[in-house]
Parts: sequence; C-alpha cells; structure tokens
Amino acid sequence: MTSSFIHLIGTYSGLIVTIIISIILIFNFWLKYQINNIVSESKSIRDNLKKKGEKVVVMYDELEIKTRSWNQEIEVGSGTNSRNEYVDVNNNHIYLKKLHRGHCFEQEIIIDMDPQILRMKLALKNELYLYFNPNNLDDYFLDIEFLFE
Repeated sequence: MTSSFIHLIGTYSGLIVTIIISIILIFNFWLKYQINNIVSESKSIRDNLKKKGEKVVVMYDELEIKTRSWNQEIEVGSGTNSRNEYVDVNNNHIYLKKLHRGHCFEQEIIIDMDPQILRMKLALKNELYLYFNPNNLDDYFLDIEFLFE
C-alpha cells in the first residue's frame, strides 16, 4: 500500500508542481491588477479634487521637515558571492498644519529622499497647493507630485 502511494505521488508530482506554479502566477497577476486599480483610483480621486475642489496656497516656510538618516547594512548576493554593502536611508517627515477659514488641515507625509534634495525641491517650488472638498473638509491632500518628477 505504501509503495503504491509513493508511486502515485511520483506520477503526479509534475502535475502538482505545475498547478502550484500556475496558482502563484495567477495570484501574482491578480495582485498586480489590484495594485494598478488602487493607484489608478487614487490618481482619479486626486485629479477630481484638483478640478472640483478648492485650492489653498501653502508656502514652503509653513512646512516643518524632520529628517532621520542612517546607513543600513544589507547583504548582497548569495553563497560565496555574498557581501555586505551600506545603503543610505532617509526618513523625511513633512508636517503641515494649515488654518484656512476656521478649519485646521493637518497632514504628515513620509518621504524617502535625500534631505538636501527634498529641501531644495521644496524651496524652489516655494508655493505648494492644498486641495480640499468644501463639502467634506476631511477630504484633502497636499500636492507634492512634483517631488517625484
């Protein structure tokens, strides 16, 4: 009985591996599809808020930026070809607290970018825009897309 069971598993092992790989690939495509939908929906919501919402000017000096930077050691490669390398990690927190028409908009944005480049880009732009829905003041965002162009 045991030997026939092992023979049965050996006969179907290729099929089982193929099914498992197929399931992983299908899940991977589904996950990418879902991520693309979320990104697309988020962009659509932001674009709609830019068109139909109100715009408030936020000056560079109204932002508070706190930076935490460190070097992190990571292992690159595998086996005898592995080596340790150091990568710079920059954790920038941009804090906005803007009072507009009696409502306080507060937002914290975390960006992984060289702190000097971040500050330079923000200073050169100087004027940023906060978009909000006048019917729902909890629906707002600070437009910082220019940082990633």
